[in-house]
Amino acid sequence: MAHKEEWARRLWRELPADPSVVLSRIGTYADATFMRFFLQDLDNQIYNDPQKALKWAKIAPTLALAVPKTAGLKGCQEHHSRLVLAWVVLGSAYRAASEHTNSDRTYEHALRLIESESIPSLVQVDYYRRLSTLRACQKKHDEALALADVAVELLRTVDDNKARARALIARGYALATVERFSEAGDCFGEALTMAGNPDKGSAADQRLHRSICHNLAQSINDQAHVNSADFNLFFAYLRKARAEVKGGRRSVARYRLLWVEGLLWAKIGTHSRAEKAFKVALEGFQALRLPFEIALVSLDLGAIYHHNGEWSKLEILATATYRLFRLLAADTESIAALSLWMDAARMRTLTDDLTIRTRQTIEARIGPGGCCLKRSKRIT
Repeated sequence: MAHKEEWARRLWRELPADPSVVLSRIGTYADATFMRFFLQDLDNQIYNDPQKALKWAKIAPTLALAVPKTAGLKGCQEHHSRLVLAWVVLGSAYRAASEHTNSDRTYEHALRLIESESIPSLVQVDYYRRLSTLRACQKKHDEALALADVAVELLRTVDDNKARARALIARGYALATVERFSEAGDCFGEALTMAGNPDKGSAADQRLHRSICHNLAQSINDQAHVNSADFNLFFAYLRKARAEVKGGRRSVARYRLLWVEGLLWAKIGTHSRAEKAFKVALEGFQALRLPFEIALVSLDLGAIYHHNGEWSKLEILATATYRLFRLLAADTESIAALSLWMDAARMRTLTDDLTIRTRQTIEARIGPGGCCLKRSKRIT
């Protein structure tokens, strides 16, 4: 067994750069042990580099389907479970890359498999919690919370604290989208207890811990009022999460941590530090080609420019942000970006061109001695 796992790990480490090459040699890679490492690592890539993960996740269902079934009922169940996991990981990759329509179609396919076969509870939990996160991103709040509740309920009969922690993250995220921040914080706090100590854990354990810390910090930030104790707790979680990212500079995790840090600096009025954090996060999201994150952090950076009265910068940023939100069909956010653009255009014109033209017009209409305006002909 150890020899088999080492072979599978080496095969994963030596993957060709092009997924199509893997498909052309599918007989080599269609192995159950290899698929386990493949799907686990895809989850890690989704967290750190969604575009790269999506490239590989697109071949996951084909690879899973090619893995030979072992004999008997158990072998059949393992085969279908592996196929469902491949589809839900692909759905997660599409969601992380902001391709929500493709993500929907992928989860529909996974659901058909779940309904047609006997699938273990843990695999179903994976499906429900991932779909809950997609629905929260789509602002389908009631459905997101209901799906997360199903995942949590399924785990009552399963002794797996890590799986329960992941389900609690999905539930907390759904609660946060409807601004039930205190309940969300409770979910993330319970998830942190369930996750245990990640120091000697796997990459998946460390990713889970980072995700909890990030969400817990965000839920504190979203509270109506942040006192000094909350502020210190917030940064304690951020520091812990950032330490776990370690050297992963080109990582979604790192940029999300900077983004959420910027949100708190803005909330307590330290706008220079907020602007710095938002700019670094924006550059990171642009490098990773994450359109929804780019648009959201641009909106936050635009609010800083608005506060500082930097109208020319705001007008350029808000124009691009509005267009991006329209492409993403995010109507509420696009209206917010348009409002920022309108303020920028009005204030920039008022402080520059319009002020000069107004002064010239008044001066041209002042009579000798500069004491009165010439009368205009009344238009009837």
